[in-house]
Amino acid sequence: MKKYSHKIVLGVVFLALLSCGKGNGNNFNQLDYNLSFEFSLVIPDHPLSTNMLQAKIVDGKELLFWGDVKRFDRILVYNMEDQKWEDPIQFELEGPNGIGKLNGFYVKDQDSIFTVDSFRWNIHLMDSGKKVATYSVRSGLDPLEIITPFTTENPISGVAEHNVVYFGFPELSPFEQDYYTKGRTGALINLKNGQIKTGGGYPAQYHGHQWPGVNTISDRQTVIKNHVAHSFSLSDTVFLYDPEYRLKKKILFNSSKKRTTQNFDGQSKEELSGEKAYFEMLSKGFYSSLISDEKRGVLYRTISYSDQDPSSFSNYFDYKLTAKRDLIIYDLDKDKLLGEIAFKPGELDEIPMMFVGEKGLYLSKKRTDREEVEFYLLSW
Repeated sequence: MKKYSHKIVLGVVFLALLSCGKGNGNNFNQLDYNLSFEFSLVIPDHPLSTNMLQAKIVDGKELLFWGDVKRFDRILVYNMEDQKWEDPIQFELEGPNGIGKLNGFYVKDQDSIFTVDSFRWNIHLMDSGKKVATYSVRSGLDPLEIITPFTTENPISGVAEHNVVYFGFPELSPFEQDYYTKGRTGALINLKNGQIKTGGGYPAQYHGHQWPGVNTISDRQTVIKNHVAHSFSLSDTVFLYDPEYRLKKKILFNSSKKRTTQNFDGQSKEELSGEKAYFEMLSKGFYSSLISDEKRGVLYRTISYSDQDPSSFSNYFDYKLTAKRDLIIYDLDKDKLLGEIAFKPGELDEIPMMFVGEKGLYLSKKRTDREEVEFYLLSW
């Protein structure tokens, strides 16, 4: 793993640089929408951003569980009903009940919390601060099937039947041609017997090629209606798997902003992960998030892109300032692409924090005049 860590860092830098084309010829429904203010909060001793948010009803009240990406040893808990902070869920990092590091979490209930330590390849089942079980995500797997849980996004997608589901990147060099042909991107742990099964390999369009930006950093996965939905950053298709990782359905879940990304076959490692790659990804658009609304049977997918001519910019730093992020909505119950939303500049964060609660999808906007973040509820 250490052998490839600098490539992963390059991918993370690429994602951090983004502040989130011509269309593909289809007619897309541009949805009217409304953002209604719901609540604001000040986060104690914490940066105003996180990729680890989960809302859940506990004892009749809706709680927002907020992963601490500064300390990596606790989950902050915000009471959305009373609009106040509850006591955090605190973990030990080392020792018999140590979690190593909090790279992600999933709250099944308050007595069953899954935590992830990506670079030790462990997922722990915790009863509050006490360790119930540890699952090694490398145990019993062929090297080609090992997946390192995602490091900069919450890698646990949820629970499907008796399986906890996670996603990440193959334990292979991303500069090898077999990376996209043989690599796996999703996995599940059977909670009854502890066995691990991997799946969610790259779409056929990826196979046999090299792609810019080590784009696995933007792959996403979520659980909805006991199925696993997986999004790949360059593919217009979202793949729906059953709880045993058998492919059940392919969903055309595309955007009018997506153009064809050119492969980087025959190009150097420096070009694959350098400015040229970043220009290619952003100028053609790439899918960057996948979020499920179980209650409404809806999937949300975001696309990050720039509609400016990249040849007009001498460096990527200036070009990425033109980045935009739109939201695409698919109704699984109706099996229908509902449309997409282009948010107005400045009304949300450039890369908003997002989570689904009882009322629907929430998106963030940081205040510039004080250390506070506001959350708005989306309707369309």
